[in-house]
Amino acid sequence: MEELSDYLKINGAEQPKKVPNSNKITYVHRGNGLPQLYEFDLVTREERPFVLTDGRVLSVNHSKSGMYTVLGIDYKGNEKKQLFLYHQQTKKLKRLVYALDHFHTFGDFSPNEKKIIYTSYQEEEQGYHVHIIDVETEKGDLLFRCEGACTVVKWMKDCDHVVVQLQETNIDSSYWIINLQDLSKVRIGVKDKLARYQSVVFSKNQEKGFLLSDVNSEYMHLYQFSLSHPQELIPVIQSIPWDIEEMKLSKDETKIALTVNQGGVSLIYVYDIANNSLKKMEELPIGVTSHITWLDNRSFFFLLKGPQMPGEVHIYDLLKRTLTRLTDTGYSDALQLRKYNPEMCAFKSFDELEIPYFYYANSKNPKGAVIYVHGGPENLSRVDFNPILQGLVHMGISVFVPNIRGSKGFGRKYLSLDDRRKRLDAAKDIKALAQVAFDKHGIQKDKLGIMGRSYGGFIVNTVIGHYPNLWSAAVSIVGISHIRTFLEKTGSYRRLLREYEYGFLSEDKSFFDEISPLCHAKQVSVPLLMCHGQNDSRVPVEESKQFKEKLTKLGKDVTLIISEEDGHQMGGQTSSMASYQSMQFKVGEFFDRYLN
Repeated sequence: MEELSDYLKINGAEQPKKVPNSNKITYVHRGNGLPQLYEFDLVTREERPFVLTDGRVLSVNHSKSGMYTVLGIDYKGNEKKQLFLYHQQTKKLKRLVYALDHFHTFGDFSPNEKKIIYTSYQEEEQGYHVHIIDVETEKGDLLFRCEGACTVVKWMKDCDHVVVQLQETNIDSSYWIINLQDLSKVRIGVKDKLARYQSVVFSKNQEKGFLLSDVNSEYMHLYQFSLSHPQELIPVIQSIPWDIEEMKLSKDETKIALTVNQGGVSLIYVYDIANNSLKKMEELPIGVTSHITWLDNRSFFFLLKGPQMPGEVHIYDLLKRTLTRLTDTGYSDALQLRKYNPEMCAFKSFDELEIPYFYYANSKNPKGAVIYVHGGPENLSRVDFNPILQGLVHMGISVFVPNIRGSKGFGRKYLSLDDRRKRLDAAKDIKALAQVAFDKHGIQKDKLGIMGRSYGGFIVNTVIGHYPNLWSAAVSIVGISHIRTFLEKTGSYRRLLREYEYGFLSEDKSFFDEISPLCHAKQVSVPLLMCHGQNDSRVPVEESKQFKEKLTKLGKDVTLIISEEDGHQMGGQTSSMASYQSMQFKVGEFFDRYLN
């Protein structure tokens, strides 16, 4: 267990961003416990705190001049961000938007940087409210309301228009240009057709733009549009049979850097607009990339995480074709430990559907194993740096990380295969993988565990009741125990979107009773460890409490750990380092007891 502690001490960077008109970048990490903002000098290669706060730094946005920075900060993990303004000249941080019962999301600075636009939401309110506020006088105004989830993504240079993203289902969204004078709006993209839209960027003259969408396609492709005819999408790149996840336009607007998700592994391409040519970056090691930012017309930086790499900022030079690591937030510590790359595998599920999974092991014949299930449901597992999984493998426990049906990145059809009445098909995928673990990988039938967080916790809670004889230990982190009670108690801002995925309270209550873990508690026979944050705004802590109470009454072996200082991210990358280490160490001890 001492080795596990070493893995859990490893830090990593998040959210790298360039500070305009400077030689500095910023990023967030947990070096002093809580996620805080640090700055890194690109010339001296030195790091120092940008500003220290009392809460978690969850979002960072620099103004175009670099004069201002807006931080989104929450308290005790409740994800209700309050907006703080940092002034580069005075070096002072002040409250800008502060109402502790509201969720706030930063939108953009006005073109003259005198105001910001943001959205707010409170449980008692109907819909999202879009506000502006003066950064100096702190005088604010309500601009308009959105019925559903709404995020402002761009304040146009004419000052009279903003671009907002509306969430229409759990996966589908749309972009709209809104006139602030009369609140008229025009859609960007295909009218009256649900699709995913993301990563919109505009040219400097704002006469055209680019975005990613899966409209009329299984995968996210690159499209161009004009501001004069924004509903006409012109295909730019459709040849890549995977989701393009992020794209950034170079400063001279001649190239676009793209990140592609190939089954949980990132690829980077550079598209030359004039030549209509696409070149893959061959120097990229296995891992997951994000936050691409152009430094000049020949180089860009990005965040890289991989099985061998905690989150570190890297820079790529297009002319020299060289990749250089810039930061060392956790790299040196990680170097001291043995790290394990996964094998990419697949199996046929109960209906012959092919399910991909990553397999981590430190020997050819491990006895015990854990199946790790991602959350979402529409997220996916990737080959990033996961200290608890690396630690388990080092302890001799192999790890299976599947992307069961309903995971994104494998096409729209695959993404919908677990919706509503097909929910248990995802659990059947886990049952089939358990058999693969026994038959193909030689795992002992009394040494198989399962672990998941959020929706992954729901899958854990489900399979230990539906297939009780498969498991020797189970860990559910911020998991759902009954879909009906979850939908009734989760924030109304999430309820409708979640109903598209799970089913509707008005139609599916009997089905929820039929499949939910709480209704199958009698069949549970495995030791279960549950962890939950008291301040969880997504999956209320009552979900774990009611499951624990039911299992305890039935005489089952169940333990519930509740953290008063955490919310939905308990034990996750944006929790405090102390919380993360404490919870994950208990998970490691738990699996070591039953699987080694």
